[in-house]
Amino acid sequence: MEDTYTVPAPRTPLNLEVSFKRNYAREETKGTLKNISITGAFLEFEGGEVRANEKLNLVIIVAGRERKIAAHVIWTNSVGVGVKFMPVNNRDVQIVDDLIYFVENSRNDRRSVMDTIFKKSRIRSGKTKRASENSLFSFFGGPGNLIMFLRGCCP
Repeated sequence: MEDTYTVPAPRTPLNLEVSFKRNYAREETKGTLKNISITGAFLEFEGGEVRANEKLNLVIIVAGRERKIAAHVIWTNSVGVGVKFMPVNNRDVQIVDDLIYFVENSRNDRRSVMDTIFKKSRIRSGKTKRASENSLFSFFGGPGNLIMFLRGCCP
């Protein structure tokens, strides 16, 4: 028998609120996608038990548009489940691909904004790194707001 080990698809970290239903359930459960790849994702949630091999219907809202995709639970742990996407057609694959692109592009846009802010604050102050950090804090209204911004772009 041959070893069939394959390298997992690259994961993109994110924090995206989603809802999902088990195939047999009527009520939706809320959760958060914590990472995603073209083949699957990690879904964190509280309440209710989900078992390996269950089928889920995920509802993802991106840029104001609701998207649905079927998934199969591969593994579970105390905080969530690993799911494998079960695309029915090319459109389902495109939904996941577009989501990954949207997340990575948003992260890159925020990083370029940060780079621009750092450059401007260094040029304006002509001072030490500490002075440019203080300028950055004042731009965001304090270090706490800067940290919240960075958490949003770099989970």
